[in-house]
Amino acid sequence: MESADLLKKCIPPNVTADVIFGKSRASYNVILLLHGFGDSNLSFTNMAHRLHIPWTSYISLRAPYVLPLGTDNPGGNWMWGEDVHFDQNGDVDMEADFSKSLELLELIVSKIESSCEIPSRRIFLLGFGQGGMVALKFAEKYAEERHKLLGGVMSFGSSLPLAISLPKRQIDIPILVAEKQTAQVCTMYEKKRLQQTFSSTKFVCWNRKDRTEMPCTPEEWYKVIEWLSQFLYSRSGVPENAISLTD
Repeated sequence: MESADLLKKCIPPNVTADVIFGKSRASYNVILLLHGFGDSNLSFTNMAHRLHIPWTSYISLRAPYVLPLGTDNPGGNWMWGEDVHFDQNGDVDMEADFSKSLELLELIVSKIESSCEIPSRRIFLLGFGQGGMVALKFAEKYAEERHKLLGGVMSFGSSLPLAISLPKRQIDIPILVAEKQTAQVCTMYEKKRLQQTFSSTKFVCWNRKDRTEMPCTPEEWYKVIEWLSQFLYSRSGVPENAISLTD
């Protein structure tokens, strides 16, 4: 169980991030939060303050690259890839060179393991959009290159990058992928790639038409936390006060 100061020291000095502690200010689990394309760490920092999961702390990271011609966002506009590409329809392609972001995640996860003595199996990633794509890629990369398994990945609105080669054997990491409408994010081909890469993959569809794949209601959040609670160190289920969507 790490102290608050130790967890803060896992963030490199040149990286912008917020560390959000549970009520005890000590935890056995850590969730790294990766915001979407063009957003900042502030969105997930606010979200983390409303999720009261026992013995769990959060690190809300800001992506390393500033988005050119961004909008007026309080925390700025940031992206996880080094460059911006557009698809044949003129929409932004979420895939990019994620090398620097993957190196940053590896550094932070390694420091949490060594300095806080929290094993990788108690470290989770939650990402939205491009952040979800980076989270899935990092889980695969960390297992293949470092031979270490994360606790799990929650990806909202994104799948694996199509450019990566699939591993020869399935990786034993639980994955949750959520989308607002069936096949809008994950085609059958992309779902098959996820299932070939990870041994335990759960797909959730919110069945709504608004713009975000993130959970929006207590019921939707309950599904996410109920899934997550299976893999956390504390396995007492979802506490009654775990979800609060109001200030």
